[in-house]
Amino acid sequence: MIDRLTARFCETVKTPGDYHDGRGLCLQVRKSESGDGRITKSWVLRYTALAPKPDGRRQWRYMGLGSYADIPLAKARQKAADAREQLRNCIDPIDHRNARKAALIAKAARTVTCDVAFARCVADREAEWKSAGSKRQWEQSWRAYVKPVIGDMPIDQVNTDEVLRILRPIWKTLKVADRVRNRLERVLGYAGTHGWRSLDNPARWAKHLENILPSPTRLHQKKHHAAVPVDDMPAFMMRLHALHDPAAAALELAVLTVARSASALGCQWEEIDWQKEIWTVPGERMKSKKADIKPHQVPLSKAALAVLKARKPPDDARGLVFTKHARALSRNAFVNLLRSMKVDATAHGMRAAFATWCQDHNRAAAEVREACLAHSSSAVEAAYARGNMIQRRRELLEHWAAYLEQRPAPDNVRELPKRRA
Repeated sequence: MIDRLTARFCETVKTPGDYHDGRGLCLQVRKSESGDGRITKSWVLRYTALAPKPDGRRQWRYMGLGSYADIPLAKARQKAADAREQLRNCIDPIDHRNARKAALIAKAARTVTCDVAFARCVADREAEWKSAGSKRQWEQSWRAYVKPVIGDMPIDQVNTDEVLRILRPIWKTLKVADRVRNRLERVLGYAGTHGWRSLDNPARWAKHLENILPSPTRLHQKKHHAAVPVDDMPAFMMRLHALHDPAAAALELAVLTVARSASALGCQWEEIDWQKEIWTVPGERMKSKKADIKPHQVPLSKAALAVLKARKPPDDARGLVFTKHARALSRNAFVNLLRSMKVDATAHGMRAAFATWCQDHNRAAAEVREACLAHSSSAVEAAYARGNMIQRRRELLEHWAAYLEQRPAPDNVRELPKRRA
């Protein structure tokens, strides 16, 4: 018996079950899996597959025809009739539909250019970057080196030859070349995951481009930040203290606390605990720039407190400690200051001077030195060394301040034990 269902029945039925119309067409009524009591209705066509099972028995296949909300009874019967016509012509309806989908995806892939793939990749990855500067660097390198070569090319046509056309002119001369390669690898991998191209990545380094291009680490040796020699630090600090400039005061605090530039320039009065003599730097101003990491507590030596007190207004101050004309200092304030002083060094290099002093003059324990520098320890070390060693760091920084001022260590600070050879 065929055409058992009626349009009225299909519209009103709410009891879950399978309702057959004949010749394999079935209306499936189900309760929604969300548990909200809703009823869903969909069409399914059951037919005999063209190829039997390995044992020769009939093999059934089930083809979804769509939701009843989109496909009424008459249209479902027509779709079922079309599928049966394909079977009579020895064409499997499910295989035919899958082949059409694959052809449409391939056609769409040819319209996704490298520029479009790059824009979508950047939009999806933007949340993981530390700052807007990362996005700007990606966009600048893409516009300068990649876009002129393959920007308008379909992403599925990019191969090793195109990648080498981008990299060879800059590989031996620019340090940024390996970053360009890495970003191009990310974009091509992003496109492969979305099905816009094959998963094979012609921009990968391991076991591919390393066989063609020289190693970037050998072409461009890493240079350390320029630093003031540790023996010249006391004289440098004397010059710095005599300037009476907000940038000089900020750098003085950074040297005394061995803090990073961003931490010192962004120091705020609310972060200073005057009773405990501790400066708490929030996670977003640390190197990782993540608000969810533990704040870094910096013990303040007497010299560091003096720098802060010299800037502190009489009343309860709030906001930035170091300002110029009531505005925040530029992030290049230390660079400009050192340039004006004709000092061939960087603010970050002052931290290297402290590390050298610890090794050559003080012989401080490595874990105390690293804690002062706010260097992250390994996962194993972090699991067992959960203290912040405030007192030991305070003693070390008092010795550091005494060295910078060329005076004996304070009487209330015990001598740190010498490291045994």
